[in-house]
Formats: sequence, C-alpha cells, structure tokens
Amino acid sequence: LVYIFRYPIFMVLRILFKENAVPDNNNAITLFIVFTLVYIFCCIFSGEDEQTKGLKNLFFVSCCIQAIGGVYSTVMRVGYYFMNSLILLLPLVIYRQKNRDNARIIRVVVGICFVVFGLHQIRNGTWSQSYPYKWFW
Repeated sequence: LVYIFRYPIFMVLRILFKENAVPDNNNAITLFIVFTLVYIFCCIFSGEDEQTKGLKNLFFVSCCIQAIGGVYSTVMRVGYYFMNSLILLLPLVIYRQKNRDNARIIRVVVGICFVVFGLHQIRNGTWSQSYPYKWFW
C-alpha cells in the first residue's frame, strides 16, 4: 500500500519536512524489492517472540521508507537508519530455526543472494567505478 500511495504520502511529508521538495522520480526500486523479499522471508521463517517482532517492525519501517525513496532521492537516506535492524534480524531468524539442516540451507542461500547482489551492484553501480575499471592514482 505504501508503494501504491507513495506520491500522496510524499506530498504530505513534503508539507511537514521540506515544502520546496520536488519529486525527482528517480525510479529507485531495486533496494525496495530486495528489502521486501527479505522482509517476507523473515515473516515466514521467524518466530513470534518480542525481540524478533520488534526487529521486524523496525525493518518494516525501512521497507516503507524505501518504497517512497523512488519519488525523492533524499528519502532513501532516511531508510538507512532503520536498515541496521536487519543486521540483528537476519542472523536471529536463521539461528532460531528448529531444523538445523534447513538453517544451513537458508544460511547458504542468503549468503549466495548477498554475494550476487553485491556483484550486481559492483557491475552496474556508478559508485564503485569498477566496470570499466578506473585507476585511482
């Protein structure tokens, strides 16, 4: 719902925080998709204890902010503060799996996903300047 109503939500937040903000429509959706998939994974495989619920709620806030991030680029930076909950949430979800074989498989799959995402960002991102490689000296 946040993704569907991202423009009206941005207009309301614009009035509250920065009136002269104009949507730049940067179409930043990759991180939002990755966060949504990780959040769905955590919802499916996590338990219902208080610590996991709290970390999932914080990560949900990050997902919602990333949904609005495609409208205005500065909004994405706000979501980075809530991303830190993923550092605690993902290992907690994997560690609390009852079946150790499933936990091992999930750990390998999550590791592969992060490696593939990192290689994709290095290949396609302009920030790394690694493809084509530019000598920095």
